[in-house]
Amino acid sequence: MEHTPGSWEIVPRSKYLIRTQCKTYNICRVWNDKGGEDEPTTIANARLIASAPDMLKILKRIWYANDTNNCGVVNGEAILCKSFALQIKYILAKATGE
Repeated sequence: MEHTPGSWEIVPRSKYLIRTQCKTYNICRVWNDKGGEDEPTTIANARLIASAPDMLKILKRIWYANDTNNCGVVNGEAILCKSFALQIKYILAKATGE
């Protein structure tokens, strides 16, 4: 399943509505578990959700560099220890449903 292309942003003056940066699609509105807007927690959750496409993009880039043994050679990527590489693989699978 493909997600709505990023980057995403929090709508100015809203704090809770997330949309694509090209302002084409609303992604979601973040609420707390009581159906309202709990200021600190809800804003933190909105920021995390809005950053998801960017995190996915960089994790894919890091994983590719590690998986192709190009760490630090072609793209100036940092060399990853095996533990981090395996965690990234797990996170990518969770994010992409693979």
